[in-house]
Amino acid sequence: MKHINTYKIFENLRQGTEIISPEVAQEELKKLNHFNGSDDFITRGMKITDDPEKIFVIDPKLHTRISANTTNHYTLLIDNSERWKHYPNRSHSLICKGGSEYSSYGRTYRVVPLTNANLGICSQGDFWWSFPYLKSKGFFDMDDLNSFLEGQHISDDNIEDLYRDLDNRDWVSICGKGKSLLQKKVWSNNEKLKEGLAKLLRKGKTMREILDEWLDPVKNNFNLLDYTEYDNTFSGDYREVWTDAKCLLIPTDVFEIDGDNNINKKANQI
Repeated sequence: MKHINTYKIFENLRQGTEIISPEVAQEELKKLNHFNGSDDFITRGMKITDDPEKIFVIDPKLHTRISANTTNHYTLLIDNSERWKHYPNRSHSLICKGGSEYSSYGRTYRVVPLTNANLGICSQGDFWWSFPYLKSKGFFDMDDLNSFLEGQHISDDNIEDLYRDLDNRDWVSICGKGKSLLQKKVWSNNEKLKEGLAKLLRKGKTMREILDEWLDPVKNNFNLLDYTEYDNTFSGDYREVWTDAKCLLIPTDVFEIDGDNNINKKANQI
C-alpha cells in the first residue's frame, strides 16, 4: 500500500490519501458484509490526470474540507448545530452522488464505504438546493445565505468568530423600517426576508437561533441512513450524499465489481 502525504483529488489537498493495488482492493472488498457490487452506485467525480487505474483509499476525518465555490458560513453553522449532531460532519466528509454510474465532473470513481457508514442524504440533487424551508423564508439557496452573511462581514474563519460576529451585529436596526442606502443594499428588495427576520427579532430571537431553525435538517427534508438502509431506500435516486467513513474509490471506466465483490478490469481495458 503506497502512502501519499498529499494528493489533490477533492476540493483541496487531502492529507493521508493512499493508493492501493487492485489485489489489495479485492482483499478489502471481500471483507465487507454491508456492501455488494450489485448495490446502487455512489460516486465521486475527480480530475485525475495521471494513471487512470489508480484506486484510492481516503479517510475524510483526517482532513478539514472547506466549501467549494462559495464561503464557508453554512458549513460552519451546520457542523456546529445540535440539530445536525448525528449527521456526518460536512467539514470531514466525502461529498458524493447517489444513483449514477457516471459523473459530469472529471473521472468517475465508485465510492465504497469500508464500514456500514452513516450517510447524510440531501432532499434534492445538490446540497445548495436542498433547503426548501430556508427558501420559504426568503433565501434563494445556500449560496444566497453565504453571500448575505459575507455582505454583513460575518467571519467564516471558524465558528467562534462567526458566532461572535452574529451576536455583535445590531440586527434589529439592520432589519428596521428605514430606507437608508445601507438597508437597500443589504436587502436588495427582499422584503419577505427582511420582514420575517424583523418579526422574529422583535420576539426576542437571536440571529443565531433563527438561522439554526431555518437550517434544520428535519424541516428541510434531509435523511440520515446507514449504507444498507440507503441502498434499500434511495436506489436510483440522484441525490447528493456525504459520509465521514473511510472509503475505497475505484475508477468506474477501468474496473467493475460483480455481485460476489470480485473486482475485474472491464473488457475494453484488457
